[in-house]
Amino acid sequence: MIIHVVEAGETILSIADYYGVSAKKLKIYNNLTAEDSLVIGEALIILIPEITYTVKEGDTLLQIADAYGKTVIELLRYNPELSDSQSLYSGDEIVISFRGEKGHTIATNGFAYPFIDTKTLQMTLPYLTYLTVYSYTVSATGDLNNLADEDIIKLAKAYGTEPLMMIIPASHNNEEAMEVVNSIISDVTIEDRFINQILFNLETKGYSGVSFHTPYIHPRYREKYRRHATKMLESITSAGYKVMDTFENPIIGFDYKFMTEGLTGITLIVYEFGYSDRLSLGTLCTENYRRIIADFTKMVPSDMVSFGLPVQGYIYQLPFIAGISQGRAISYRAALELAAQNNAQILYDPLTNSVSFYFYSGDEYLVRFWDARSYDVFLKLVPEFNLYGIGIWNIMQWFPQLWMIAAIEYSIL
Repeated sequence: MIIHVVEAGETILSIADYYGVSAKKLKIYNNLTAEDSLVIGEALIILIPEITYTVKEGDTLLQIADAYGKTVIELLRYNPELSDSQSLYSGDEIVISFRGEKGHTIATNGFAYPFIDTKTLQMTLPYLTYLTVYSYTVSATGDLNNLADEDIIKLAKAYGTEPLMMIIPASHNNEEAMEVVNSIISDVTIEDRFINQILFNLETKGYSGVSFHTPYIHPRYREKYRRHATKMLESITSAGYKVMDTFENPIIGFDYKFMTEGLTGITLIVYEFGYSDRLSLGTLCTENYRRIIADFTKMVPSDMVSFGLPVQGYIYQLPFIAGISQGRAISYRAALELAAQNNAQILYDPLTNSVSFYFYSGDEYLVRFWDARSYDVFLKLVPEFNLYGIGIWNIMQWFPQLWMIAAIEYSIL
C-alpha cells in the first residue's frame, strides 16, 4: 500500500496513470466521484493488485472465491463496490489479492445506530468482527428501553458479523450515570430485573452478546459493583453470550482490573469529542496514546483490549474559549468538501498524526480530523502492544480508506 499526498494540479486520472492503477478502483478505495476536486494535502491510498479476475457471463462470487481458495467475505473486502450489488457483470475486474504480506490478526468492532443507511452498512459489514448497536439505556429501576434493531441484527448475521447490544445508563453526565449504577447494584430486585431484561433481549433479538459503557465508579461503590459485575458476568456468559465493555478517556492510575475480569473484550477510547474544555481530536500526541495503552495493559491483558479509532473530525470557531467553545462534528468526506470550497490546504502534523486546515467565513475556523496517514499509524499500535483489535466510533458514514488499510495489512477475524 502507498499513501499519496495530493499536490497542486493533480487529478484522479493523473495519479492513477502515475501508479499504473485503475482510476475506477482508485475512486472506489478513496470514496471519490468523477466530480470530486482533489484538495492539496489530501491523502489517497494506492493499492496495487497482485491477482485479478475478469468476470465472465454466468460467474458467481462464490464460484470465483472457491476457484482461488478465498471466501466471499474476503472478496467483498477487496472489492467493496460488490457488497450492495445483486449481480456480477461480464468484463468487471475483481481483485483477488493485493501485493504485500499481512501482519497481525485483529478483531474489528463498529459502533452504529439502528437507523444506519443500509448501503453503508452492507459495504462495511465484510470488515467487521462485531457490530455494536448503539444503544439501549437502563434506568434507575433497571428497565431497558426498546430499539427497532431487528433489521440491523439480521443483516449483520447474514454477513457473519456478530451483533452486540450496547447498554448505557440513562443519564446526561457521569454523576447521573453513577446514580443509575448505584440504584441497580444496591437493590437485588432492580438488579435481577436488569439482568433478566438483558437476557430476554439477547435471546429474542438474536444478539451474540452485550457491551456496556461503564462510567467512573466512585470508591464507595466499588465493592458493590464488583459483586454486581461478577453476578452479571456469570448470568450472561452461562447463557452462552459474550460480555464486553467500553471505557472512555481512561483515568491514569485508576485500577481497571476489578472492572474487567472475565470479559470477552474491552474497547479503550482515548480520543476526544469536541468538548468545550479542550481542542479537538488529534491534539494528543501519538506518544501519549502509547503511554496510555502501555499503562492500561499493565492492569488488563493486552489481548482483550481494542483501541478506539474515530472517523469524525471537528470544526472549531476561533479563538477557542475554554468552557464555551465546542466542536461541531464533521465527517471525513464533508471536511474535504469544505476544504475544496474554501481553497484550503490540508496540513499533516507528525506529532499528533492528525490533519487540519483553516478557513474563513466571517470568522476563522479550524477543522481537525484523521486521514489515511493517521489510520496507518494508529493501526500499527495493535501489533505493537499485541492488542485484540480496533473499535470504530462510528460507522454511520462509509469510509473505505480505513477499512482497506485494515484488510490489506491485517487478517480480520
